[in-house]
Amino acid sequence: MPKVMAVIPQICGNHHLRYTGTLIVGRYSSWVNQHPDTLSDALTFVIQGLNHPETASSAALSFKFLCEGCTHHLLQPHYLDNIFNLYSNSHLLTLPDQLEVTEGLCQCVSALPPDKVLEASMQLVMPLGKVLQESVTDNAKDTSAMKVALDKLAHFFRTLNPRANQEPEVVRSACVEIMKKLWVLFDKIIEKFKEPGYDAEMEKLCRCWKYGMRKSLQHFAPLLPQLLTSLVNVFKVSPRSCFMYTVSVCVDSFHSYTEVQGLLQSVYTSFVEKTLTLLQDKNSFIEQPEIVEDFFDMVTRFLIRYPEFVMRSPSLIEVWTCGLKGCTLEHKQSFVAVISFYREVVLQKNNGACNDMTKQILQSPYGQPLIDNMFMGLSGEVVETRVKYIITLLMTCKQSCPEVSTQLFVNALQKLPAVHGPTKEEFLQVFFSSDQARAQKNICQDLSEAYRRKKYAKVQ
Repeated sequence: MPKVMAVIPQICGNHHLRYTGTLIVGRYSSWVNQHPDTLSDALTFVIQGLNHPETASSAALSFKFLCEGCTHHLLQPHYLDNIFNLYSNSHLLTLPDQLEVTEGLCQCVSALPPDKVLEASMQLVMPLGKVLQESVTDNAKDTSAMKVALDKLAHFFRTLNPRANQEPEVVRSACVEIMKKLWVLFDKIIEKFKEPGYDAEMEKLCRCWKYGMRKSLQHFAPLLPQLLTSLVNVFKVSPRSCFMYTVSVCVDSFHSYTEVQGLLQSVYTSFVEKTLTLLQDKNSFIEQPEIVEDFFDMVTRFLIRYPEFVMRSPSLIEVWTCGLKGCTLEHKQSFVAVISFYREVVLQKNNGACNDMTKQILQSPYGQPLIDNMFMGLSGEVVETRVKYIITLLMTCKQSCPEVSTQLFVNALQKLPAVHGPTKEEFLQVFFSSDQARAQKNICQDLSEAYRRKKYAKVQ
């Protein structure tokens, strides 16, 4: 290995050799870490590779690996100055390569002495803030520079590594300080780009919030009311799926904080009320799959975190009936989100505070349409690869409310035509008498396959 590492930095001219040599340096960064006398030449070789389009991608990747493998050596002032200078010129690279460089430098910043972390972090982020400032004050419609800056900012939050520091909370706190510094720009971005046509911009901003929140953990709590207020206000005039996903991240991260519980529940109510006006018929489900996916995912997360609140909310039945329009969607993620919502409601039968409510919903006029839709899906209304999600929901109904489910299943099966395969009686016998999950799954699959064969035969 010493001979290889001595030869590689001397490669020049042949881009193919240089590309491969650069990857080797990155792959063996742990060896370089154990032989710090080779680091200077290896780092210089990699940085030079960033100047050539043919080797830039391999150089960016290897730079990241060197930063991860040789972090503590690179914290020496002469190395640190070089890599910060590299970062300041990295905007000339493609975005994927810029993100690799950012990730490598974040590893070094995370490992700095605690009193240096915030200053170094600001040094990385402030150039991005300048781009954001120009974007919100410029009348031009081109947002490409802003989108790149938001991508890099989100990646910065995502790849900071508190565990690399002797005081991890210092790194988490630095994330919050940066977000405070940039918050006024975030508000201006929302105001300027809230109109239709800027979905990508809003999505990238939400990613900054998501990763900043997850990285800073409890340090973000003081900013949560400000974020939620902004989301509620913008969602009323510009409902986007990314705003719902951000709220989902908020409830996952801060549901245990009693001081924001009321606010989170108020946001839930506001978002549900608005979204129900968007999903009025089946076509609206088909045309807005992202809204469907993130809406039912948000409701499910609130149901997990605040089960009694959601189960007792007046809007639960509205959400339940709304979801019936999406039980046979072709879009996989939105279909799975809808089915997961129903399964979580049924699972509340095992929650002492909500068990009677689950039974009441299934016994109400709203329970039968759900089961009818599930058996329609089994019989061929949904693609075969989605059947497993339907089976899981049916098994959950049986386990949680066996008496109620039996009658609902009987009613649903009566609406289906006869088929060569398991009879309806055989299906009910096996499904409800067996305690083996495998037997229940098999009989569902057998019934589904029988109906699909019949459907295929008709087409032929």
